[in-house]
Amino acid sequence: MEMLTVLYLGKHESEEKRQEAVDERKRALAEKAWELFHDWSRIPGTQDDGSIDETELEAWIKEVREKAAAADRIAVADLTIGNVFAHSPIDPDGN
Repeated sequence: MEMLTVLYLGKHESEEKRQEAVDERKRALAEKAWELFHDWSRIPGTQDDGSIDETELEAWIKEVREKAAAADRIAVADLTIGNVFAHSPIDPDGN
């Protein structure tokens, strides 16, 4: 969740505020955060056998969404969660 605050403005933050806060260290951190999200390929809750623990996944989603809401990043968090699900394995029944 912290990586979202590095990459994206909150819904109520101005671009001017972002520019004041940007320095070279934060820029490098933002690049690493982008790489992390771009390369993410494992669904939270995935077990060694490839199955997904629904309880663990639901807890992860809840925690991320709560932190995102507190950081004014809920919309981008939901988009990122959706991108994570794009990497989900096909169910044994073909779905």
